[in-house]
Amino acid sequence: GGGGGARAGPLPPGGAPPRPPPAPPPPPPTLAALAAPGVWDELERRGAQLEEGLAELGGRVQVARVGTMLGLFFSDAPVTCWDEARQADTERYAGFHRALLERGVYLAPSQFEAAFLSTAHGEEEIEATLEAAAGALAAIG
Repeated sequence: GGGGGARAGPLPPGGAPPRPPPAPPPPPPTLAALAAPGVWDELERRGAQLEEGLAELGGRVQVARVGTMLGLFFSDAPVTCWDEARQADTERYAGFHRALLERGVYLAPSQFEAAFLSTAHGEEEIEATLEAAAGALAAIG
């Protein structure tokens, strides 16, 4: 005889039917914030504002930017590849870096590293950075 409760298919070892996989965890708050409408457009706008402001400083400043990632070099020509980056003035960059630190702005200590914008960098921070950069450039001559 057959009693009630017959199951279709074999049971796994241990006798319990398989459970469905757990649901994935919710995205971290950072990812959720970055998924909000308009966030990336605003970051692009701020990145362009910083890039243009730095490029307008003169003093052989060359800015290379993609999205929220930015590099700054001291060179007579735009820097678009490693060979051009190697020829940039690292001593001038080091002096600029130190002068920015004295003005409360932390830029990567090597021109071969990138700076990154985030949603924490608003209009006020970008304007303060550009003001500090102008002062730093004046200080290093």
